Amino acid sequence: MTRSRSIAACRTSLPQRSPHVNEVESTEIYARGRELREKRCRPIVPAHLDSHLKRSTLASVEFEFVFEREPEVGDILRCEHIATAHAPQANAFYFGDLIAAWHRQIAVLQDSCTPIFTLETILRF
Repeated sequence: MTRSRSIAACRTSLPQRSPHVNEVESTEIYARGRELREKRCRPIVPAHLDSHLKRSTLASVEFEFVFEREPEVGDILRCEHIATAHAPQANAFYFGDLIAAWHRQIAVLQDSCTPIFTLETILRF
């Protein structure tokens, strides 16, 4: 079998999603959910059109995470600020529910496989 045929065969064997996204987007409940989400959060802006993201650096993102505002000229971000923001206690506060759900899922899967990384291991980096 040639490569193009094997790719085509793979595509045709993929399960179709049901319902299709077009079917869901046309429902009243989807429209209401989108309305509530946009009231609660900023509208979704593609990354390439987001002016805030375009001017962001890793340091400025960390500064915003720590101080909940954009950095200004003269602001200083120290190693201690980052260490405090990413301490295990802070991770437990922000990600505790996710970590608990991850552990529940891993407990179910441990009979069939052993995970190489856990979420806690990944968050330590």
